[in-house]
Amino acid sequence: QHLTILVVPRKGKKLLVILDMAGRVIRTKEATQKGNLRSLRMINSTTIMGFYQFYSRTTELGAIPYFTWNLVTDELNNFEFWPRVPPFYGGPHHDFWWNPTTETILQLYRFKNLKYDPNEDPDIILEQILEFNMTGDVQWVWEPHRAIQPRDQNDDDIVEAECKEHVEGECQDVFHGNSLWWDTREAGEGDGIVYYNSRHLDTFWKLDKRSKKVLWGLGRHGNMVCYDINGKQVEMPMSHAHAVVLIRPNEFLAFDNSNGQQKSHPSGASPSHIVLLEVDENAMTARLTRSVDVPYSWKMGNAYLLPNDNLLGLSANAKIVTEVDKQNKPVWVFKLDKAIYRIFRMSIVPTVRVHGQHPCTNGSLILELRIWEAYRTAQYTDGEVVVYLDTIRHASAPFRFLPGWAAAPVNIT
Repeated sequence: QHLTILVVPRKGKKLLVILDMAGRVIRTKEATQKGNLRSLRMINSTTIMGFYQFYSRTTELGAIPYFTWNLVTDELNNFEFWPRVPPFYGGPHHDFWWNPTTETILQLYRFKNLKYDPNEDPDIILEQILEFNMTGDVQWVWEPHRAIQPRDQNDDDIVEAECKEHVEGECQDVFHGNSLWWDTREAGEGDGIVYYNSRHLDTFWKLDKRSKKVLWGLGRHGNMVCYDINGKQVEMPMSHAHAVVLIRPNEFLAFDNSNGQQKSHPSGASPSHIVLLEVDENAMTARLTRSVDVPYSWKMGNAYLLPNDNLLGLSANAKIVTEVDKQNKPVWVFKLDKAIYRIFRMSIVPTVRVHGQHPCTNGSLILELRIWEAYRTAQYTDGEVVVYLDTIRHASAPFRFLPGWAAAPVNIT
């Protein structure tokens, strides 16, 4: 029942492509706006949302174009927001976040400093996280450079191809944020928690949204003590990672490109990794709990923890998608003819499994169920499970789908 969704460049076109598990194309949709398509997200069980990146737009003001694609009606809806906040120029990049509770969008945004912050180099690339409501008003702004002090750069990042694609000369892209995650399960001081990952600083940070306080960092510039899969203390458990995802409280999934400490980026120089990390906020420690070698990708990529505990990873530069089982053995491989930024998985319908059956003395039966939502979400969503005998409805129970594509335990008599 699972489907894989990706964006494929085709002769100037941007195609949203849905594949079945045999790799057959079952649906396509051409994205019609200018800009590069980057992150996509399911915002409900039938609708995809995405945005168009303008990575090189660092000194001009322009709109941020978004779209939604309803998979049932096949309707594509385009809309745009204008970021009318200082410095009044720049462009959207890499990632965004849709919150169905607040009906707002968080957006990564980047711009050249010029004269915006006199305390920073005029040529440095600065970033913001902007929150828009659905009328396009900016509700909240956070600027990493005001809270995160490091300004060092890996020599390779200054001259690497990803910067050369967009900037002539040396690249002062110190932060290069590439993933957002807004967790409302943990309230913080009232508005939840935002996780922000910086590729070039090899660190991701936990931020209280309401107070804008940085609570901790994990990686090269973090304050967590980190351990590898064998329990050895390391400076950072991953480097130049992409798509850091909170899958359960204090447990994170990421695609570790594993190239931040290399002198060059030759294809196949080392494997990249799909990694799971567990954080202990009381002890201020983080450790790798699972690491899977996948083909090397020096940039881009993402990963999924699936309902059956398999891991799925996109090695973008290697043009390959790999799914491994719990023993880390490949069980599904899909080869691409072009490098793409990210993929994601969804199911046609929610998954329901009978975990146990317990007869009662009064003749009734307790069914112990495990239920997964049709897609990965960060919020709780309400559902109802109904039991039929033939066509007669016998029992029902309300429950909540769990975030992170985790199993919701449901008992029904």
